[in-house]
Amino acid sequence: MPAAADGLLSERRRLAAVSSVVNVVAHHVDDLIQIRAEELPGWLTELDVPAGWRTARLENSAVEPARIAVCGQQPDGGWDGCETISVFGFTGIPPEDVVRNNADCTLRDLDAVDVTIHVLNTPPLSGVTAVRSSGYFGTAGLWVWAQYSTYVAGSEEPGQGRLIQHAVFIESGCQARLGGDISQLSDAIHQAFCTELGDPR
Repeated sequence: MPAAADGLLSERRRLAAVSSVVNVVAHHVDDLIQIRAEELPGWLTELDVPAGWRTARLENSAVEPARIAVCGQQPDGGWDGCETISVFGFTGIPPEDVVRNNADCTLRDLDAVDVTIHVLNTPPLSGVTAVRSSGYFGTAGLWVWAQYSTYVAGSEEPGQGRLIQHAVFIESGCQARLGGDISQLSDAIHQAFCTELGDPR
């Protein structure tokens, strides 16, 4: 195998092996499963993307996020920016501190730098938590800024708990130019989540 291909395979394995707050929450609830795109509620499927972004799909993948959006295709086939939304159902109410203390676990595994974490405003309801982390990490010779927003609404009703993970990845050289898009993507899902819970923010 050529050295370049071997390096790419190694990098894919590294990215696939990182931990996720989803895995952590799974230890505190029952029956956590990923919800298929066709089973999502309208408030998620109707979210708009900024001008210049388009939705995309993974090829040959058994598990796919509820939404993937990309912008600015580069000559090598890469993108200036990418967004994913993944939605999970479960039964139970995960402890808020578990969600908050592990919000940056993926970034830690990626050896990210300049990591920030902050709790997002949500309706004052039991079992509801939202937290956002961001930082920079290197992959395949690129410096990438990543933001992970995790929204949790626990429920003791079987399968009615929800965990939403919203991730935005931006090639660092494009971050300033795409700042408005990042805010639009982030605000849209945050406002939709709060509105769904009966408290628009």
